[in-house]
Amino acid sequence: MEREWFDSESDIFVARAPGRLDVMGGIADYSGSHVLEMTLDRYLTVKCQRRRDDKLRVLSMEAQSEGLRPTVEISLSDLFRDGALKSYDELREFFSRDPLSRWSGYVLGVFPVLMREGVVDRFPSGANLLVKSAIPMGAGISSSAALEVASMFSILACYGLKLEPIRIAKLCQIVENHIVGAPCGIMDQITATLGLKNRLIP
Repeated sequence: MEREWFDSESDIFVARAPGRLDVMGGIADYSGSHVLEMTLDRYLTVKCQRRRDDKLRVLSMEAQSEGLRPTVEISLSDLFRDGALKSYDELREFFSRDPLSRWSGYVLGVFPVLMREGVVDRFPSGANLLVKSAIPMGAGISSSAALEVASMFSILACYGLKLEPIRIAKLCQIVENHIVGAPCGIMDQITATLGLKNRLIP
């Protein structure tokens, strides 16, 4: 399935991000209090390859076993209305239309966030993306932040874009807050982006 998902003639850019252990104060992250986290040896991988058209296609290797739709396809043009990029409220509604494919907002939501936040004016082409995860969903070790961070890194690399890690973490928080609609703080995205093996990160 993975081999069939990609074009054999084009480069594939691979990024991975870890799950995280909340050591201290996790819920306090919402109010800006001090927290401590650590990366885990469970990680999630996202592969990204540019297409020749404007389609955005994502496949999750684990979605079906979770009762979710494993493939989602949209077009870059779906992110616009009357020539203008849709608002975050419109984008959140767009990605939440189907509960079984809502997970794709964590991945494909990176594209409109990079445009809305001024990183890129418009993407020149679509992409094929594939998600493979060893982080169990709903286990409290932040599979969502790992998905956002790995997606962001692979998409940036695929389109030749470079950002500082702290900016990447902030953009991933925007994906979760404004595209998916989860009111999280930034600790999980910081850990997935900047965490080091066997080190606590404050």
